[in-house]
Amino acid sequence: MDWPYDFVIAKSNYRNISSQYLGAVSTSLSTAKWFINIPHLRELNPRGFKDDPELQYRQKYAKLLSKLDPYEVVNKAKQSVYERAIKRGYSDDAAGKVIPVLLCWCQPSQFCHRHLVADWIEKETGMYVPEVRTLGDKLVTVKRKKVPCDVSHSQGSLF
Repeated sequence: MDWPYDFVIAKSNYRNISSQYLGAVSTSLSTAKWFINIPHLRELNPRGFKDDPELQYRQKYAKLLSKLDPYEVVNKAKQSVYERAIKRGYSDDAAGKVIPVLLCWCQPSQFCHRHLVADWIEKETGMYVPEVRTLGDKLVTVKRKKVPCDVSHSQGSLF
């Protein structure tokens, strides 16, 4: 079977991912009660500053991320979901294809630490980390809302 995705790790919120999805990984201080025994990357928790104003939050979260290795974070997420899949009876090959999805409570359009994590991973590793949701047993990327074009913008000549 060909690899159906152009990413190896993704992000979402608890509402957009089925609780049956094996790749679910919590990054929040608390995990949705309908997700049972999912891996938790506590090192990504915004502990102690989650209610700070956005500017201070960004600064503190950047400091937190600066102490981590993005490759180690991705590998830890992948290893956690791999082990979970193996425990559920998946073959080695099938378990290796389960994509970790970093989860928290925030809506896709809200400012959120999972977006900061994804931006950090993308910047530091070049990996694409899309916002996804489950559709049956597949992951689909969530389209970002387009910001309206500035009315003063005009298209230059193409010729």
